[in-house]
Amino acid sequence: MHSHISVAIYERFPVIIIVLSTIAAFIFIPHILIQDPISQLPIIGIEHGNTEKRRQAFIATKLPDDILSFDEPVGESLSAKYTKLIFKNPIFPHTVKQNLTPALVRLNPRISQEVEEAITREIPPCKDWTKVNVNQKLLRIVAMVSGCVFIGPEISRSEAYIDAAINYTIELVVATNAVKKVRPILRSFPTWRLAEIKSLDRWVEEAYAFLNQWLRQGEMQRKGRWLMGNAKDFEVDTDEDMARIQLGISFASIHTTTLTATNALYSFAAWPEYIEPVRDEIRTVLAQHDGIFTTRAIQDMKKLDSFIKESARQFPASLDAYRYLCGATARNQFISVTQNVMTFGYGRHACPGRFFAANEIKMIVAKMLLRWDMKNIGEEGRCDSIYFGGQSFPDPTKELLLKKVQD
Repeated sequence: MHSHISVAIYERFPVIIIVLSTIAAFIFIPHILIQDPISQLPIIGIEHGNTEKRRQAFIATKLPDDILSFDEPVGESLSAKYTKLIFKNPIFPHTVKQNLTPALVRLNPRISQEVEEAITREIPPCKDWTKVNVNQKLLRIVAMVSGCVFIGPEISRSEAYIDAAINYTIELVVATNAVKKVRPILRSFPTWRLAEIKSLDRWVEEAYAFLNQWLRQGEMQRKGRWLMGNAKDFEVDTDEDMARIQLGISFASIHTTTLTATNALYSFAAWPEYIEPVRDEIRTVLAQHDGIFTTRAIQDMKKLDSFIKESARQFPASLDAYRYLCGATARNQFISVTQNVMTFGYGRHACPGRFFAANEIKMIVAKMLLRWDMKNIGEEGRCDSIYFGGQSFPDPTKELLLKKVQD
């Protein structure tokens, strides 16, 4: 049997060879004679070596700042060329990382006291249901609390500072949007004449007027303020530059902190069933820490943390206030930066001030929940947001009803 098969294969071997040769010719000859047009395209990064090495060389998270810049898009998004925003000097992130964040354990009780005093100063008692524009109140509260940390309460509580910090923050956003409405080819010439740019410059002058005297008195140095202490290392040579940097810090700390806290309060007003459970948690945690907002106490307010993180999403169709309680790990915390939640950015360029900002937001929201119940004014659902391009903001004109919690 086997001999018959062998004979058959032997007899047909020339035919098999011809068939296989023909198939091979059809497959390989076109590749030899006709060059694939795609092969003519230049290969980016060929100097790095093979395909895998080229892939590794262009992983975004590993690219240095001179290849993939963080500062440039920030400057572009805020029209820094025209608004004169100082955004490239690393004094602010350095100061936050090296001075502020390590000091938060010591500072949190003091920050809590400042929050308490600012809320008492800015929001009426609301013994009965009272209309309150919470966004406007939060702007002033955040300005005072953030200013207390960076320049001290002597300045941060003055109306001159509060007005300059808040109005600079608002006018910078307005001026940025105004510049973007001008065609790029026309921006170099007319932007300095824009009313919005002129208004922004006036607030810079206002701020410089009172900061200049304060800086000349060496108040920062005497009190060990970090920015002045780091100024020489980062070539901040003039008082005007220091004033502009301080205004830039005010913008960074006031703008997003106020928006996030406003979002949280709008959400509590829209879903008041969450107020009492979160309030109970706050009371329980504070009782365990002698009534003090220590770092540990803030970390233990997990329902509050989850609620704020949920309300910061763009905006959820339905609110799952305890979404991030599931397996409450460090990855689920409000301050965490992950590929799924980038509220504070991601990777090495994540917001360096997020630890301070998160603590400040939690203290403000917690203290307001302990004082007042809140609800919308005759409307169902959450206050609508305002959309500008890919950005979403809580409507700053909306009012909520606040009423003092009965003891």
